[in-house]
Amino acid sequence: MSATARANVMPATPDVSANLRARFATNLRLARRKARLTQEQVAERTHLTQPRVSEAENDVRNITLETMAVLANAIGVEAWRLLTPPRRRATRRR
Repeated sequence: MSATARANVMPATPDVSANLRARFATNLRLARRKARLTQEQVAERTHLTQPRVSEAENDVRNITLETMAVLANAIGVEAWRLLTPPRRRATRRR
């Protein structure tokens, strides 16, 4: 990457990082429930502890990209999907 390109890259602000972590946590919990898996089952599939899965779902601690990918794989979704905003339900007009 050139020096000019590096200069144009903005570091993530704490708010952006916190929002992404919170979104991942919420989406992880929803996807796990949709897959009808318990935290214990996800822990077994990932070789993480159940409290660690709970921490990821409740945005208690930072987690690595690798852990995000492992958790997503364990519940059968692509990791990037857990970082996207939830789709809004279509409202019916009367």
